[in-house]
Amino acid sequence: MGAHGDAAQRTARWDELDLLRGIAGVLMVTNHAGYKWLDERTLADPVVAALVFAGSCAPVVFFTTSGIGYGLQVGRGRAADPRALLRKVAILFVADAMLWSAQGAWFGLDFLGFIGLSMLVLDPLRRARRALPIALAGIAAVTFLRYGVGEAVKSWPTPLGAALRLALGVDAIEHVSYPLLPWLAYPLTGFVLGALASRGRAVVEQRFAAVIALALATIAACSAASAWIVHGGRALHRWGYVSLAFYAASFAAIAAALALALVLGRIGGTLARRLFELRGVASLALVPWHYAVIIATAAVLDVHAFGRSAWLVGTIAMIVASFALSRATEVVAARVAANASAPARISTGLTLAVAVAFVLELVLTFAVPARAPHAGATSQLPPELVAAVVVLVVSGQVLLCVLFALPAKAVDRRAAI
Repeated sequence: MGAHGDAAQRTARWDELDLLRGIAGVLMVTNHAGYKWLDERTLADPVVAALVFAGSCAPVVFFTTSGIGYGLQVGRGRAADPRALLRKVAILFVADAMLWSAQGAWFGLDFLGFIGLSMLVLDPLRRARRALPIALAGIAAVTFLRYGVGEAVKSWPTPLGAALRLALGVDAIEHVSYPLLPWLAYPLTGFVLGALASRGRAVVEQRFAAVIALALATIAACSAASAWIVHGGRALHRWGYVSLAFYAASFAAIAAALALALVLGRIGGTLARRLFELRGVASLALVPWHYAVIIATAAVLDVHAFGRSAWLVGTIAMIVASFALSRATEVVAARVAANASAPARISTGLTLAVAVAFVLELVLTFAVPARAPHAGATSQLPPELVAAVVVLVVSGQVLLCVLFALPAKAVDRRAAI
C-alpha cells in the first residue's frame, strides 16, 4: 500500500472509540452500584446523587458509540452480509432475553436487545448513497414524533391514543427499558458523528482546542435547555420513558463523553488506555460481568450500610473487577476465533452450552416458584436459587459474547463440508 493509502487508513482509525466505550462502562457500573447497593439516605447525598445520575447516561453513550462505529465505515464499500448480521443480532436478542426472563418477564427489551435493533438500522445505512442526510433526517423524525406528536396525543382518551402513546414511547411499557422512540436517536447521532469523523481526523488534530471548545459549548447549551425545561415544571426522567428534560441533558452527556475521550486519547497516553479502553467484545461482556460482581459483593457485604466514602471505594473496585473480567473474556474470544481446527464444532458446543444454561434458568425462574402467590417472579425464589439463576444468566451471556466474536465464515464452514 502506498503512502496515501497508509495515511487514509490512519485517518479512518479512531482509537478514542475504545476509550469512549470505557467511559460508558464506568458510567454503567457507577449507576448500578448506586441503585443496587444504596439506601435512600446515601442516594440523597449530593455527590453520590450526581455520580449516579451521570451513570444513568451510560446507555446514551453506549448507543452513540455503536453508531459511531458504523458511521466510521461509511464509504468503505463493504459488501452486505445479511447472514452475518442476522446471526449477531440473534445472539444479542438471546443474551437480552436471558436477562429480562430472569426477572420473571415473558417479553422485554433491554440493553443488548436494543443494540441488536440498532444494528438492523445502522448496517444498511452505512451503505446508503446519502447516508449522512438520511441519518440526520432520522434524528429529526425521532425527535418530532416523540416530543411533537407524542406530546400532542397525551390527552387523547381513545384506544387509538393509548396505542400511539405506547408506539411513540410516551407511555412506559413494562420490561421495555429502551423503546425505539426516542432511543433510536442516539445510535443515529453516533452515526452522524462517525461519518463526519471518518473524514475529519486531520481537522481534529489541527484544531483540537476548537473541537473541545465546541463540545463544551454543546454541553453548556444542552444543560441550560434541560435546566430551563425542569424549571418549567417538567421532570428529569429516564426510566421507562425519556422526558424532554433528560433528552436535552443526554446530548450534553454525549458531548462530555466525546470531549473526555478525545482529551484522554491526546494526553492520556498508555495509562489512559490501560484504565479505560474497552474493545467491542469486552464492552458487551461488561454487561453480565458488572452485574455479577455487584450482586456477588452485595451478597457478602452489608452494602446498604455504605456511606459515601465506602460506596466510592466499592464502586472503583467494581469497575476494576468488571473491566478485568470483560477484557479477559475478549482475550478468550479472540483465541477461540483464531482456532481454525474445528470452528463449526466450537460454535455448536457454545450454542448447546448457552441453550442448556437458558433452559435451566427458565425452569428455575418460572417452574420452581409456580406454587408461589406471584409465580414467575425471581424474587420469590429462595436465595440459593436466585444465586443459581444469576450464575446461569452470567455464564450464558459470557458464552454468547464468545460466540458473537466467532467470524461468520468459520461458523458457516460446516455447510460447505
